Amino acid sequence: MGWWQFANRTAQALLSLYDQGYTVEAAPLMRNLLGHSYAMNWLADSGEPAVMALTDYWNEHSPRT
Repeated sequence: MGWWQFANRTAQALLSLYDQGYTVEAAPLMRNLLGHSYAMNWLADSGEPAVMALTDYWNEHSPRT
């Protein structure tokens, strides 16, 4: 749910910048939004194996305390 909210807020910020004429400044948000949208689509299509892959990656790359 947090990932979906992040994508929605990014889209809102992108549209706000674009509407105010900040097209060049909005471009990095568009690239970010496309990347996250593709990743969420992959997660939805791949199901449990994708969740396990993300969990494994997180466990291997998260800082140890």
